[in-house]
Amino acid sequence: MRGLLTSVLVAVAAVVLLLVVSGDDDGRHDLHVTVGDAANTVVGQRIRAGGVTVGEISSIDPVERGRKVRLGLRLDDSVWPLPTGTRMQLRWAGTANYDDRYIDLKLGRRGAPPIADGAALPTADFTTPVELDTFLQTFTPRVRTDLRGMIDNAGATLKQARPGLTRALGVTPAALDEASHVMVDLTADQRALDTLLRQADTVVNAVQTADPGLRTLLTGAARTFDAVAARQGELKATLDAAPGTFAHARTTLAKADGTLDAAAALTDRLAPGATELQRIASPLNHVLGTVVKVGPDARSTLATARRAVPDLNPLLTKATAQLPQLGDIGKQASTELTCLRPYSPEIASFFTNWGDFLSDTDGRDKFIRANVIVPLPASFNALPYNSGTAKQLFPGMEFGFPRPPGGVAGQPWYQPDCGVTADQVNPFLDSETRK
Repeated sequence: MRGLLTSVLVAVAAVVLLLVVSGDDDGRHDLHVTVGDAANTVVGQRIRAGGVTVGEISSIDPVERGRKVRLGLRLDDSVWPLPTGTRMQLRWAGTANYDDRYIDLKLGRRGAPPIADGAALPTADFTTPVELDTFLQTFTPRVRTDLRGMIDNAGATLKQARPGLTRALGVTPAALDEASHVMVDLTADQRALDTLLRQADTVVNAVQTADPGLRTLLTGAARTFDAVAARQGELKATLDAAPGTFAHARTTLAKADGTLDAAAALTDRLAPGATELQRIASPLNHVLGTVVKVGPDARSTLATARRAVPDLNPLLTKATAQLPQLGDIGKQASTELTCLRPYSPEIASFFTNWGDFLSDTDGRDKFIRANVIVPLPASFNALPYNSGTAKQLFPGMEFGFPRPPGGVAGQPWYQPDCGVTADQVNPFLDSETRK
């Protein structure tokens, strides 16, 4: 009983699945393509392959603000799946029929990958015919004027060419006979002729797709030829003079060989200098830029100096008289500054200590920090002993006159050239005592 119930359930599920699948698949497949123009197309228009209807246009929607149109294409199972490379062409139903259109379907190479259902067909694979109004629009007023001029000039041209045309017509029968044989050969193999025409159509379509400006190119070429024809007299004179010009050019070029050899040698000699010039170009460019920037200030300074010349003359006269003395002072000052330079730490610390002395804090304590010094006791003003005697009486006392640089830090730096030696820290060699 349980096995029978299971079989029934499986059968019911299979029927339901079959109904769902068959309800979803109506045997139709959709594609879409976007083209620039699809005149006289309507929803429901036929898609034919080999003369048999295999689908229809399912939708027509404008895109890109009406500049293009998106066609929905619905196809039957009879041609599905479509191989990649399938092409479509919008065609007229007859030679004198412009409103009844259909889409001719040309299947791609058998075995090519299939096109997916719902995919977009490349625009290049969908061809639309040239409309009559589009063809007529090419005859602009300027084109019509040029065409009229060509017809007017054709009469005079044919009149001048009449003798030659007469002779050509005399030999035309033989040429037509040969052309007839060629046509017989062409029609003998219809398959080869059909292949040739199809390949020619493919080549023309590729040229049109790759170069949509071919008409502009041909128009420009026509204008160029017109300009050349208008200057035919000058062009003829130029061509007549060309042989003599070329002869002179040949002679000149023969003489130019030696000049070019000398120029090559000169170039080889100049090459190192050019390399160096290239290296200094960037710094020189920076210098020139700086000169340009300071130019206004320099010009203003020179103008101010020009105005101050009358006042500067007496000063320069007096300064000239004082230059020898100023030179001596400079030499002495140089020596003194050389001797003062090692005392830079002591000079800096003097101002720092003096600043701390006048401040209400030294960074650690507030208001006051005292180091009480007890003067030596003396019963009268003039002590009867010198520095050496004081050192003997008070061994903890230090002596230095003048003190050497770094002496305060216990790292004396003696300067013999400035008269600061180890004798200046020996109390027994006190210079004032020797005096």
